Amino acid sequence: EARARDVKLKDITSCDGNAEILQQLRDPDTSFYTLRITDDDIADDDYFVVSEGDDLGWLGYFIGKSKYLEDLLIYSWGEGENIEAFMEGINHNESIDLFHIGTDLRGVSFRNLGPFFRNNNSLVQLEISFEVGLECAQSIAFVLGESQYHSLAHIHVEGCHLSDEGFAVIAT
Repeated sequence: EARARDVKLKDITSCDGNAEILQQLRDPDTSFYTLRITDDDIADDDYFVVSEGDDLGWLGYFIGKSKYLEDLLIYSWGEGENIEAFMEGINHNESIDLFHIGTDLRGVSFRNLGPFFRNNNSLVQLEISFEVGLECAQSIAFVLGESQYHSLAHIHVEGCHLSDEGFAVIAT
């Protein structure tokens, strides 16, 4: 906790815009409630643009500590470092009500997000828009089945090329 307060944000990010986003997450900014993550070079201020030099573990840590972040939209993360640590950080967040995953988890199982779904009573909407195979569909179903809370009201699956079998696994 103390180390997070002292870390120089410019040392763990690739640009000033990303450092500013980390600061908004670290120093509770009640007006910062939507975070978009991509590896596309987008000039918009509310995008965390992943490129060389970005430590996603720190981003996950600050997401996990945020009490005001409501919308987390992961479009892509390129070659970002520390994906597992990033997900571990997300697992501690209890304020996200919209979670969009639009990229492959790069070998990390959806099950790694189990604590997030078990502990977040704010989540209302889950959006999945990446290629989902049967094994991933089974992981999604497992994680959602373990959820303690019933706040999740909407699951949007788009552009996933999900088989009927995969859809049935998630739906039941």
